[in-house]
Amino acid sequence: MNLFVHGIMYGYFGLNDLIGDTDSQFRAVWGGRITVLQCSQFVFALSFITTAAIQNFLGHECTETYKTTAVSAFVYGSYLMLFLRFAESKYGWFARLEHYLSITFRSQSKSASHASKTNINTTMPWQRPGLSLEKRFEHACKLVIILSHAATTEELLTLYGYYKLVNFGAAPENSDKGLQGRDLYKRKAWIEASNLSPVEAQEKYIEILDKLADRKRSKASSQAKTSGASSNIGKASKMNDPFVLYPIKIAGMGSYLPERIVSNQEIQRLNGNDDYAVEATRTGVTTRHFCSEEETMITMSAEAIRRAADSASISLNDIDLILCASGISHQTIPDDACLIQKELGLGESGIRAFSVHGTCLSFMVALDVAGSMMNSSSKYKTVAVVSASKASAGINFTDSHTAGLFGDGAAAAILTQSSGTNAVHATFTETYGCGEQYCQILGGGTHRPADNPSYERLMDKFQMDGESTVKLIGARLGDALDRFIPGLQFGLEHLLVNETKHIDIDWIVPHQASGLALDAMSFFGWPQEKILRTLDCYGNCVAASIPLTLAYGIKSGKIRRGDRVMILGTSAGVSFGGMVFTF
Repeated sequence: MNLFVHGIMYGYFGLNDLIGDTDSQFRAVWGGRITVLQCSQFVFALSFITTAAIQNFLGHECTETYKTTAVSAFVYGSYLMLFLRFAESKYGWFARLEHYLSITFRSQSKSASHASKTNINTTMPWQRPGLSLEKRFEHACKLVIILSHAATTEELLTLYGYYKLVNFGAAPENSDKGLQGRDLYKRKAWIEASNLSPVEAQEKYIEILDKLADRKRSKASSQAKTSGASSNIGKASKMNDPFVLYPIKIAGMGSYLPERIVSNQEIQRLNGNDDYAVEATRTGVTTRHFCSEEETMITMSAEAIRRAADSASISLNDIDLILCASGISHQTIPDDACLIQKELGLGESGIRAFSVHGTCLSFMVALDVAGSMMNSSSKYKTVAVVSASKASAGINFTDSHTAGLFGDGAAAAILTQSSGTNAVHATFTETYGCGEQYCQILGGGTHRPADNPSYERLMDKFQMDGESTVKLIGARLGDALDRFIPGLQFGLEHLLVNETKHIDIDWIVPHQASGLALDAMSFFGWPQEKILRTLDCYGNCVAASIPLTLAYGIKSGKIRRGDRVMILGTSAGVSFGGMVFTF
């Protein structure tokens, strides 16, 4: 038996050395099978040794003595541990084993759990018994974005005032002097809340959230769901596998971040308001990167593609298509993809290059476009998708709500065709043009050119109506997720994709919209440890946020080959989008 198992194992190692790094799928599949076979041998041997020890203990005749049994147990046991450590480092075997076992144990209870969560009378997280007032308040603050659509403007202002009092104390005297618009209304709400104690403010905050939850339940019970979704779920693949939408894989990723790191204190100095504090805005950002004068979206994009090509072990000349997915542009004409091609030294190559524009969801939309093109034509075997952001050029530093939110950077992915388990399984997009005014940059187009009498310089800066954005997302996101994958708004486990296969989502890579938005994901029962975050050190990098976070997850070793990954986000317009793929 030893000779048989070791012969297979050493044969695998020999093939692995011949193949090298060109086929990670071979290593992932056969490495796992070799691990099972080797561990089975160890378990059999240890069982045999245990039986011999029992025979000796009972006084029965046995060829193994206590001494030889102990030595054999030590050798096989230590060998087993060393091999498992090797299997973990090479294939992430412990994580995979835990993943498979968890599906088995959880599948039986999933139906009952799902039925409980879909009940409109389900208990909200802050309403669970046994929680302290502080914990209830913490949960309520994280989830207010999901329920804000059910609140009046007056209630939202009141909640803001209570939050500020609890976390930052009473408002400074006469601090509303010189403020205008929403800044004035929010400061007055803080001043009015300052008459309460922190405990009273927490209690009243929770009371309002309870009312909003009741309204949401009432609405859910009286209205039927309506769908405007554009959903691609396993229908286009040439592989005739309903679980596979596009048989493509991310062969490599690369990222680029400017050297200059900007602190919250520097943002506050640029804002010019002595009372302004980035931490008080709930952006969730501690530092962000800003470009130097020499760094542009084109240079960052080109460098990210170079690094992605190195990661995928390909030459730039192997690329058949360059997709720029930045959402914002370096200039109006020509298209940024042409400039990136030239910056890569491919200006005379004839390689096709164009842009896909979906604001913050541009990278996901570009993956969808690339997958469709690669699936329908043999011309596109290797595609580079790149997203870049120089958001610092469009920040209005006098706007206290958005000044500290954004950062600069770029990330790229090299896509290749796949014959293994790596694939895109489902994509999803919904757009609600009724929110087109909520996030916008008015200038830069033909509507208000610089010589138009109505043109103002601030039209070239980012503007956001945060309250309206939050209300629209809170009202529609849950049902949108359910139209994407049924049950997704209630957890990440045992989800039925394409009505063909149950899977667990291993990692969520969300658009890094804000700290408030990322915290609110816990409302759906998604464990925070499965949600990748780069917001605190990168900021919101617009379209580059998702690929930068994906690149971080891969480089850090969290995302491994074979993991199920969901990218998810919202974008100006307003759009929701998501994609599930096997890395």
